[in-house]
Amino acid sequence: MKNNITLEDINYLSELSAIEFNEEEKKELISQVNNIIAMLNECAEVDVSNVSNETFELLSELREDEVKVSLDKDEVLKNAPRKSEGYFVVPKVVDL
Repeated sequence: MKNNITLEDINYLSELSAIEFNEEEKKELISQVNNIIAMLNECAEVDVSNVSNETFELLSELREDEVKVSLDKDEVLKNAPRKSEGYFVVPKVVDL
């Protein structure tokens, strides 16, 4: 695992995600991500050799999925302020 994130890494990720950061935000992001990496490295050093598998066996005790009757589509849509072709119409929230 890479131990530190750099300004170059932030610039690369910024370009990939199409998110712009000013210089102060970049510095803060570098600090925060490096703190997270440091915490993860600390977690990786924890000796778990004596941890029993009982904790993980509990996951198998979850209930089975059951198919249940769903709400009627027309009933759900009847009070929608805006709908089109059987779907809710909502304001655009992402501008690409």
